[in-house]
Parts: sequence; C-alpha cells; structure tokens
Amino acid sequence: MIPYKFLHNFRKYYLNVSFPKLDNVEINKEIHALFQKVLESTTERKNEYLTSALIDHILAIIATNYTPIPYDKEHLLMVDIAKYMNDNFSKIDSITDVSEHFGYNVSYFSRLFKKLFECSFNHYLNRLRCDFIENNRGTAPITELIYQAGYESPCTYYRNKQKSPPPA
Repeated sequence: MIPYKFLHNFRKYYLNVSFPKLDNVEINKEIHALFQKVLESTTERKNEYLTSALIDHILAIIATNYTPIPYDKEHLLMVDIAKYMNDNFSKIDSITDVSEHFGYNVSYFSRLFKKLFECSFNHYLNRLRCDFIENNRGTAPITELIYQAGYESPCTYYRNKQKSPPPA
C-alpha cells in the first residue's frame, strides 16, 4: 500500500481509475525490487525525495504497462473508505465508526468491505496502525507510537502485529 501523500501527482492524471491485478511476473519483479528500496529508504530515514521518486517510478511502471479501468460506484466508495481510514485510523474504535460515517448498516458494510478490500476490516485497520508505527520508529518511544496509532495497550499492538503481517 502506498501512503496517500505520495499519490498526489499520480492522482492528477489517473483520477477515478484503477489498474487491473498486476500479473506480469517480470514487471512484478521490478516493482518488488523498487518497493524494497522504498522500505529501506523509509526505515533508514533517508531523504523523503528519494522515497517519493522511487514511488513515482513504481507508479510510472504500472501506468505504462497496464490499462486503467474507470471506477464504478463501488470503487469510488472504496477510495473514499481508504482515504477516510488512512486519515483517521488512530481515532477509529470499530467498524461501527466507519460504517456510520458512510451511512451503512454494520453487517452490510462488513460484507462490502471484505468484498472491496479482500480482507477483513480489522486486518486492514491493524495493518494501517502497524505501518504507522513501523514508519515512525525512532521518532518517539515505541510505547508512545503505539498509543498514537490508536492501540489501547502495547500488548494489543504486539498481538495484532503477529496477526496482520505486511503483504508479501
């Protein structure tokens, strides 16, 4: 998942579109190698311009090798949900908070979320929180980051970190 702040330029040109599943093995190897460099640059606190340039390169590869697909109503909702959760993950207590924000019944929203994101709501929320903590290590004590991310205790963070490993 690419942080929203790095998508500004890309979204100017590719507003309201998505890309198909990235299934070209050779292209995926190149993208994977670039993502490794992104991870290194963020964990080693290197220049944010380097991180931004690497992400722009990844997005350029995707844009030149795959045909964009216009969003339908569900995809637009997915983008809105993802943006809302990225902006508010530390304040979200449960799926009820988000379903009410978007005006949906919790049961329906849970099924819709799983369909759109291909994972459970809790898995997605925990991944956002864990990513926040990992990306900000060294800027504050780990306990402080855990609470900033919205966890109620360090035990909850460590338990959820094991349940929600980063995507391969």
